[in-house]
Amino acid sequence: MKMAMFFGAVLAAAALSAQAADVPELIQRVPAAKGYELLYKFSPLRHGRGEYEVNNAKRSDRKLKRVGYLLILKSADGKESWAFASMDAFTQNLKKVGVPTAETGIVQTFVNNLEVAGNAAGLKTGKFVKGNLEFFPGNYGASNSAAVPGADAKKYDFGDHPFNANNGHGCMQVHNFQEKQTVIAYNAIGGKKYCELGIGNNPKGQPDWTFSGSGKNYASADLFVVGLFE
Repeated sequence: MKMAMFFGAVLAAAALSAQAADVPELIQRVPAAKGYELLYKFSPLRHGRGEYEVNNAKRSDRKLKRVGYLLILKSADGKESWAFASMDAFTQNLKKVGVPTAETGIVQTFVNNLEVAGNAAGLKTGKFVKGNLEFFPGNYGASNSAAVPGADAKKYDFGDHPFNANNGHGCMQVHNFQEKQTVIAYNAIGGKKYCELGIGNNPKGQPDWTFSGSGKNYASADLFVVGLFE
């Protein structure tokens, strides 16, 4: 009897854990994205650099298999645009998958097995062999110092140059360089309502939304960082 109760409790705990692992906001938009666990959640319009509404990154020492970013933007008229980009893990340091700071340093890397979903006009969705990240805590320029294929050295796009790792303007960008497209952009980190947010390429101005001041165009914005563990 005691043994049966024990196994029943174990099964119940396992079921609860599996249920808790899913991120409702993500599953609602990407039903196939089951198993991803919430690492960080915050609103770029309300929170400063490194300030999170939810920070679960310290709770796991398991091996990270994939990491994903879900950006949900809502305009004043209630119209919602969103994008989810996931990729093979590019680090096992969970601090580095979050908002870049002087502590986490510069993350400028190619990533494997990029998958993109979303509803924004012009956004290229599907599976791609590679993508690239530009997580810069400080100021950056347009020159293509990482030699990203197809990037324009005179425009702020998917191939730029970080000046240093000090806190500055900053950017947190996921790119699909094969399609010459920015998937998700959060720039002017910590600028709150004056930050720069975008999904897909900016149709006016710099392609990666740098200097766009687009944060003021949204009534709400939420960024979720999720992880899939082995």
